Amino acid sequence: MPLDGSGMWKPSVADLRTDTLGFGEVGTVGGVGQLIYKLFRFKKYEMQNADGEILARPICRPGFEPEFFDSDGLTGADILASLYNLALKINDFSEKKPFDELIMDWCQRVAHPYFVDELAALMSEDEFDLAHESFFIERDGIFDVNDFMHDLGKFYQVASFAFALDMILKGYDDAAFNLADEGRYFEGVPFLEKYKGELPEMSDEIDDTPVTPEDLIKEMQEARRNAPPVHRNTIEEGFATLPYDDYYILRDKLVDMMPDFRMRLKVNRKKNIVVLAADIHSVFDIAWYTLAKKISELPLPEFKHEEEEYDICDNPVILICPICGNAFVRVGKANRKIYCGSPECNKRRRAQNTRNCRKRQKVASMQTDGADTE
Repeated sequence: MPLDGSGMWKPSVADLRTDTLGFGEVGTVGGVGQLIYKLFRFKKYEMQNADGEILARPICRPGFEPEFFDSDGLTGADILASLYNLALKINDFSEKKPFDELIMDWCQRVAHPYFVDELAALMSEDEFDLAHESFFIERDGIFDVNDFMHDLGKFYQVASFAFALDMILKGYDDAAFNLADEGRYFEGVPFLEKYKGELPEMSDEIDDTPVTPEDLIKEMQEARRNAPPVHRNTIEEGFATLPYDDYYILRDKLVDMMPDFRMRLKVNRKKNIVVLAADIHSVFDIAWYTLAKKISELPLPEFKHEEEEYDICDNPVILICPICGNAFVRVGKANRKIYCGSPECNKRRRAQNTRNCRKRQKVASMQTDGADTE
């Protein structure tokens, strides 16, 4: 987290809209190296099932040329939000499409997921000839969709925890309340369950009578059957105890869930300089680095007012829509948008505003009638 000379929180001078984050740009405390990558996407994939693997082979040949993005065309924040929303869709029990179909649709719309550095470097060479070297691109670009699902599930679990913790810091608990619920494919995060209700009191008496493992299992089963119900709050009621009070403990758990990052020397061809940069082999590497950047710039709870100022500055902010739960990137100074802006969410938001307006009018009318009768 960037601090000034007095140890006070200050906004980072990094430009999160760029693909390159230098050590100097992220402050003197912590930070990550530069991100240098060149994303691209293929128009079509061929699928093959073999020995439990779902192999996706990109089609790269004349007529199916890959499309490259400009450095400002697809940011790390865009990748993070897009992967999170893909996981949310795959994990939804009401989703009818199989996960491999959803993943391949994402790859064709957004970016090829793996071997980003290697394939981009090969296709960027001056002597590269698509007509004669397409076989090597297609061969080296093959990936297992099951590997994608594994990487996506791990990222989604940590990202959802990070978003929930961010909302807790801002005083909103709804996003965190059902964090432990398991979806169609991915597990939830159980760290917030203990704040939902008080656990039954434990007896101080110690029974040192020897028991067999079978007896212990029976005893636990019997205790579970006879235990009084534990009070569970609804979302309207909120948590029984505040997760906010344990913010630092929860934050440390989040940090422990983050992967290690690998740095090495790379050549920035655009500027023709050598930089200490992050290894980028997949879109998940980009998303992990972006998430780490987001976490590292969260202010401490005692500086929440500075965070509110940071949220309305020029830096992009990744938010969760309170209606649909999708992630979106908000850009622009003084932009206080909190909804994703999709037609369905706008429709539900207008309906909600109408209900709230009618409720306020009804309350005002009742208050007026009561004053007239006095």
